[in-house]
Amino acid sequence: MLAGEPWRVSIAGGADEALEVLSRGRVDCVLSDVVMPGADGFSLLASLRRDHPAIPIILHTGFGSLEGAVRATGGGAAAYLSKPARSGEVRAAIRAALARSGTVASVGAASTFARDAVVGRGPAVMALYQQIARAATSQAPVLLRGETGAGKEWVARAIHQHGSRAQGPFVSVNCSALPEGTLESELFGHARGSFTGAAGARRGLIPSAHGGTLFLDEVGDASPRLQAELLRVLQEGEVRPVGSDEVVRVDVRVVAATHRDLEARVGEGTFREDLLYRLRGLELAVPPLRDRREDIPALARHFLAHAPGGAGRRFAPETLTALVTRAWPGNVRELQSAVHRAAAFAAGEVIVPGDLPPALEVRGASDDGSLPALWERVLARGVVPLDAMELSYVRAVVARFGGNKTLAAEALGVDRKTIRRILARGGDEEAP
Repeated sequence: MLAGEPWRVSIAGGADEALEVLSRGRVDCVLSDVVMPGADGFSLLASLRRDHPAIPIILHTGFGSLEGAVRATGGGAAAYLSKPARSGEVRAAIRAALARSGTVASVGAASTFARDAVVGRGPAVMALYQQIARAATSQAPVLLRGETGAGKEWVARAIHQHGSRAQGPFVSVNCSALPEGTLESELFGHARGSFTGAAGARRGLIPSAHGGTLFLDEVGDASPRLQAELLRVLQEGEVRPVGSDEVVRVDVRVVAATHRDLEARVGEGTFREDLLYRLRGLELAVPPLRDRREDIPALARHFLAHAPGGAGRRFAPETLTALVTRAWPGNVRELQSAVHRAAAFAAGEVIVPGDLPPALEVRGASDDGSLPALWERVLARGVVPLDAMELSYVRAVVARFGGNKTLAAEALGVDRKTIRRILARGGDEEAP
């Protein structure tokens, strides 16, 4: 993989052998598997950070997870890559690690993540894991950008739960739904008798987040009045409950999320430029589901396991294929809804395509996006031999899953050996 690069490569059969290689001469970077016989990659990482702190280590795993990313980043790994990583991705990680000289801030021990975790191990979500892990080490405000339903709140919760404020509250504020008439009361709280109907004191959303994380969801839809109030809190770190003479100090870490183009809104005069500067201390892009289709089977199983009536049920292979090939304009939230509906309506233990919402079903030939219409367009160009069509389709599916033949086989409803046999017929690899 590293042929052609100006690096001399040494190979070790495990962690112990790697340490022996390190003891014999200069090594500038280590690329290691995680799951290995004997000591694992995390143990090797700990040894390097203790005995060779200047040498960056990149961990490469077939079992990528957010917990693993936090553990790797917290332990000082320069990068955390998911198999099968493309050679260009590995080379880029090595170059970046050498340039940074391997210095990465510590995150600390990983906490147990919420059940609605960011699930997957494709390239896009693996990169997101590393961004989450690094954001968790900071107290700077975070701005999450991404489409509606992509999982921005889940990312915000992950940053909170893997950071130093994990024991504090996580308070979510929907900026597009706060009523203007009671805005200050909702945010800052109120004293008893401060207005008609205020029979008792109320703490307010922002003071309730003291010592923890304040999540500003859909901040791009905040009204001008709400923007002004939020800016004041971020600048002064204090609030005054409605009807009270006392100022309450608040210590919150702010994570904001939006699907809007805030820079464009600043240009239009509908979003405050000074508030944007305050919010975007760190920026993370949450990828849409269409950019990480390889994660759909894992996400679907995750949602099924926690869906009402989902325990003990499983997806038929053709159902996973239907899920993977769906456009998902509503992203992860739409997938979760579809899985929960299927769990509620499925008659048997195995969820079949007919149990999915109607939008997931293949439509008639009149629908230009349907499979019948697709084959009509293909046949209009001529009949292709079946084995050639099979090879072409399998190559396309494997590419869609980032080269991961296991996930491709799962989506196609065949075993991995079948995938390898078809690819071997085209000269892509040796037959199993």
